[in-house]
Amino acid sequence: MMPSARQRMRKSSRKWRALDLMRVATGGAATASVLTMLASNISAAKVYVDTVRDFVSTYGWAWTIGLCWALFLLAELVQRYVLQDYEQGRYRPSGDEERQQ
Repeated sequence: MMPSARQRMRKSSRKWRALDLMRVATGGAATASVLTMLASNISAAKVYVDTVRDFVSTYGWAWTIGLCWALFLLAELVQRYVLQDYEQGRYRPSGDEERQQ
């Protein structure tokens, strides 16, 4: 069975992997922000909580979570554009040996 274009991109494109990492990091940061808001008295994560609390006290929870989601959606959008370019032959991933000649 032939791998999908997304699977080929994940294996052969550094840009794709970097965008995946960005999506995971921002999604994780948004989740961590929500969890921190809900359980900010955890002593083991005190340093992290204090850092997040300082940022949030300056910008607010809505801005913190909104920024994370905006970055997540930006990475998703760029990945869709890269995938379209790849499928139309306008992009060659750095590790794609099938298409290099």
